[in-house]
Amino acid sequence: MKNRQERQRKARINYWDKMKNKVREHFLPFVYFQTLYKRLHMLKQGGKFVNDYTNELYQLVSMNDLVEIEEHLVARYLSGLR
Repeated sequence: MKNRQERQRKARINYWDKMKNKVREHFLPFVYFQTLYKRLHMLKQGGKFVNDYTNELYQLVSMNDLVEIEEHLVARYLSGLR
């Protein structure tokens, strides 16, 4: 008995990154990614502790799948500090 993927003649997913992207495309609306990017772009320390601000910045960078050079990430970080 063939599995569903073979019956539908879909290519097999062999890599985790490819699987993540397929799941995101299927279950997350496009607006979700726009909202994440906007949250990252508008992030400010405000009344948060520096450690909390730092953790949130790294989390948002990771969730946005951004690949920035270190100088840009540092500039983004410093611009959000009070």
